[in-house]
Amino acid sequence: MKKIKDVVVPFFQGRYGVDKFSKFLTRLSIVLLILGLLFGLWFFILLGLAIIIYSDFRIFSMKFNKRYMEEQAYINFVNKLKFETERRINICKDLKVNKIVKCPNCGQKIRLPRKKGKISIRCSTCNIEFIKRT
Repeated sequence: MKKIKDVVVPFFQGRYGVDKFSKFLTRLSIVLLILGLLFGLWFFILLGLAIIIYSDFRIFSMKFNKRYMEEQAYINFVNKLKFETERRINICKDLKVNKIVKCPNCGQKIRLPRKKGKISIRCSTCNIEFIKRT
């Protein structure tokens, strides 16, 4: 009698396997299936099933190059999303400490510290001096 290991291991040899993108797809499909079942949304159920079928297709695929390219596109997208989110969070944190004003002459944005009262500012672009409250 053959052991399970003797049957399963040869089947998975040469397959692409599980990567970050297939893990994301599997989690997304589970969320969609749960939402579809809770709220009776058949579209979510069908979409969840389609995504899990695609995820399994990726896992069992033998086309390493195509699956690798898909995963790299996913990783690049996630990294851009993280970078943009961190950038926006940093802007919000900076706005608590600093105030952005525009030069009345050229429109150049100038960052000033908050709660300093009226201060005299010289624009670095057009050298116009003006007064603003911070």
